[in-house]
Amino acid sequence: MYDTDAGDSVRAELIRHGMRDDKIRRMKCGMELGDVPVEEPPKQVDAVMVGVRPNKGMYDIVPVWKEVVRRRPGTTLRLMGGMVDTAPLIEDFKKNGLDKLISIFRPAGGWVDTPTHYRTLKEARLMFAPSREEGWGIAVCEAMACGLPVIGYDLPTYRRIYGDAFTKIPIGDTVAFATEICRLLDSSSEFATFRNKGLQCASRYGWDSIAEEDWAQIKNEKGNYPLTSTKITTEDTEGTEKRLNNENSKFIIHYSMFLCALCVLCGYFFKKGMIP
Repeated sequence: MYDTDAGDSVRAELIRHGMRDDKIRRMKCGMELGDVPVEEPPKQVDAVMVGVRPNKGMYDIVPVWKEVVRRRPGTTLRLMGGMVDTAPLIEDFKKNGLDKLISIFRPAGGWVDTPTHYRTLKEARLMFAPSREEGWGIAVCEAMACGLPVIGYDLPTYRRIYGDAFTKIPIGDTVAFATEICRLLDSSSEFATFRNKGLQCASRYGWDSIAEEDWAQIKNEKGNYPLTSTKITTEDTEGTEKRLNNENSKFIIHYSMFLCALCVLCGYFFKKGMIP
């Protein structure tokens, strides 16, 4: 299960229902770091927000951005990612004079490939992350990997995973949020500090290194398997076949972990009478 506070709670509940502690293993979420473009596109907006839904802080957009614009006129924001019920939000932008400053990125085909997603992120200077709850917060990691300083609410998940690599705001304090956004945009030294911290933090969450850690734990717990013949390696001396084996191993590891987690949760819900 995820190495988060929520994961700790699930682990405690599973142990309470009789599962052995040594059968529960922590795991990380990650991203394909190699998909992040090296080139830096021209900056088109000051900030970007990924995911526009109630639990992602959609109702904080207007109060925060009104204060940002009061302090720093003309500051722009791009919304992208999964969205719900945006029509009332757009009307709210118009009522508050923000419709020319807040744009919504809507791909023509409804989606973009991963490198394009990252290029779109990199067109912003920083990430505005007003989520009120998170399971992991992989969008934060993606923004950091793209070189964007991140400003977000001080969630336990963010604190545990990203440490001091992002600027923390007390939950619900929209004035403090706006203050920090303006400060980072106008302070080149602070901007560079959090950019570098973010890049360093994100480098720990590439799928290659995570798969290596997971595989090492599996071998340590269970001994050697026939799958050791396809163990992950960064060497490319044996050509295409080894690269394919590398990808297959990562897929097998993470798919197996997903199935195990699903079985555990189904068993728990069945015991609680939540599944007939």
